Amino acid sequence: MKINNIPQEIASKLPVGQIVLLTSTETGITYGHCYLIQFISKMGDFTGNSHIISSITVDEPALWGCFAYRLADGQNQQVLVADKKSLVEMLCNIWGLDLDTLKSQITQKRYRSLLPNGKSHPICITIASTSHSQESMTANGNGQTLVDIGSIEDYDESDYDLSLCFTTPTEASVVRDLTRSINDIIGWNIDFSKEKLNKLFDELMENRREYHVELSCKKEKVKYNSRMKFRLAYCDLYLVDDKENKYKIEDIGMPRKKVGPSEKAAYLAFLFFKDGVRLDGFQIDQKFREIYNKIYASMPDKNQTQNAPDTQMFMQKASNINKGIMQAVSNTKVQQQFGVIKKEKGVYAIPVIDDNLKKQVKQIFEL
Repeated sequence: MKINNIPQEIASKLPVGQIVLLTSTETGITYGHCYLIQFISKMGDFTGNSHIISSITVDEPALWGCFAYRLADGQNQQVLVADKKSLVEMLCNIWGLDLDTLKSQITQKRYRSLLPNGKSHPICITIASTSHSQESMTANGNGQTLVDIGSIEDYDESDYDLSLCFTTPTEASVVRDLTRSINDIIGWNIDFSKEKLNKLFDELMENRREYHVELSCKKEKVKYNSRMKFRLAYCDLYLVDDKENKYKIEDIGMPRKKVGPSEKAAYLAFLFFKDGVRLDGFQIDQKFREIYNKIYASMPDKNQTQNAPDTQMFMQKASNINKGIMQAVSNTKVQQQFGVIKKEKGVYAIPVIDDNLKKQVKQIFEL
């Protein structure tokens, strides 16, 4: 590893106090990176250490796939850099944990390959203080794990913990994202002029909308065991803007997967828990489970053989709802308003709840 190339790469980009994945501009976050991000998140939750995980792209190939952590230390600042085999040791340094104790607590077979081998250790670099402000940490430092949920779709549902966290974009983050996009336009010779960019900006400004969630259901009579009873012919969720345009929450951006009956039932159940539902460990709020079961039982096209819902299943369904919202309107603010968001450790809630929608759900499902 070219040690003399690391400070310049990191000093100008690393936010203070965040665990940062260093990636290539060509590959971005890969499947293997998601495995490591999941491990850090689980270790942080297990040991009670708040953490923010983010990523930046770097030019030095030797750094790709490594993690870096920048500590503020007066005039000078220290940066820890770790590869896969030294990641556990770096986490112990950051969180003040005993390495041998933590090693003994990593019992899951899928994480045993990350145990230190005694040969690879984190690199510690002292760099001169830069103009990079610590505000980036305090603005986002809520113990949140910042992971693109869509990046870990290939993991088995029983294996991972979705954080379902969002942070409000800042000027710095918007400039960073725009810079990447404009560099792609220039680097790949895409026919997208400044005039087109200005036109797009004006169109988006002109078409700004406010949204609310709407439930569309229809009951029908059916004969069941010689008796007539009501059932739902369909039950769909929509985002409706202030121009009465409707956007169905259905596609989640993954092949052969949609927002289905279980996602809809979970979302509607969350409406009745303003303070959120705790979804850590194995216990689920009994009232929440009862409401979910009653709504799901009335859903059309439900899976008659669905396994008993657990915390991982509910987090997966909430994640799919969030993806569906994003696919419908491509608006992170709307996603943050009406999605199922992690409020605090293990607690998930819908930030903006429409009382009229809640009344409609109570009436339709006889809650």
